[in-house]
Amino acid sequence: MRFVEFPNSRPQILLVEDDELLLEVMAASLKREGYSFETARSGDEALAKAYHLRPEVVLLDIELPGQSGYLVAAKLKIARPSPKVLFVTALPRGKSDRAASFLRVDGILHKPFALKKLILTVDRLLGLAQAA
Repeated sequence: MRFVEFPNSRPQILLVEDDELLLEVMAASLKREGYSFETARSGDEALAKAYHLRPEVVLLDIELPGQSGYLVAAKLKIARPSPKVLFVTALPRGKSDRAASFLRVDGILHKPFALKKLILTVDRLLGLAQAA
C-alpha cells in the first residue's frame, strides 16, 4: 500500500504500522489533513524508505515484523538530519515510555488514541500547531 497526497503542500511523513486496518485509518486521517506521506509495514521497510525519503516525521509502531520499532528509532536518531520520531504503541506505558525517553524519541501515543490527537501531535512535532 502506498499513499502520496499533495506532494509539496505539507512536510513528508512516514507512517509505519503493521496492523492494516489501523494503517488505513491513520492514513485516511493524514490524507484528510493534506499531509504528504508514505507507508511501511515492517521495520526493514521503514528503514529503507526513511533513508530514501528522508521524512521529517516518522510515526512508528513499536511491535513490527523484522526490526522492532525500538531498533528502527535508534537507527533513525543517529542519522543526520534526524527525523522526528513518534512512537504509536499498544505496549504498557511504563516500559514503552522509558524506552522512548532512553531513545530520545520525540513523543509517544498509546493505542487507542483519538485521530484528532494524532494530527495535533504531528502538527506540534512539525511546529505547525496553533498557539492556544
